[in-house]
Amino acid sequence: MPRLTVGAERKAQGYTLRRSDELEFQLIWDQRNGCATLFRGRYGTPRSLAGIVEFDVSVPDKVRAAERWVLAWPDRPED
Repeated sequence: MPRLTVGAERKAQGYTLRRSDELEFQLIWDQRNGCATLFRGRYGTPRSLAGIVEFDVSVPDKVRAAERWVLAWPDRPED
C-alpha cells in the first residue's frame, strides 16, 4: 500500500486538507474561542456531520495536529 500524504490549502475560515487518496477534510476555526474543529467532507458542504476532533487553544499548531489525524483516519493518530 502506498504511503499517504496530505496537502493543506488555506480557506476563509480555516484549511482544506486533502489526502493523496482524494479524501478531503476541513479544519474550521471558531474565532470566538480560538478552537478549531476537523470535519470530514468538502469545503462548503453543510456542517451537519459531526466533527472528528476539536483542537483547543492549548494546541499551538492546529494545522499540523489536523494533518496527523487526517493521515491516520479512520483511526486515531498514535501519540
